[in-house]
Amino acid sequence: MIVDAHAHVWGPTWLPEPFYDGLARVGASLLGMDREMLKVAMLPMLMDETGEKLIESMNLAGVDATVIHPLDYGLGEGLGEPGLSYVEQNETY
Repeated sequence: MIVDAHAHVWGPTWLPEPFYDGLARVGASLLGMDREMLKVAMLPMLMDETGEKLIESMNLAGVDATVIHPLDYGLGEGLGEPGLSYVEQNETY
């Protein structure tokens, strides 16, 4: 059995907006792109509320099981709480 011991899945309201802003800022800096353009173009590709993208990649790689780790950015200073609670996120699966 092959187990992926570390994966994340999330939807648009699962993390606080400052997380997405920071991700776009860093990505734009590394790629030399406009931050807002990158945010609009890239972030939707990272969303996987249902886990379907993760399961597809697991199947392609021959992975039998994956441990999904939630991101608790509500504890981070200045990031705030996500729009969807961890209870609601876990109920998705």
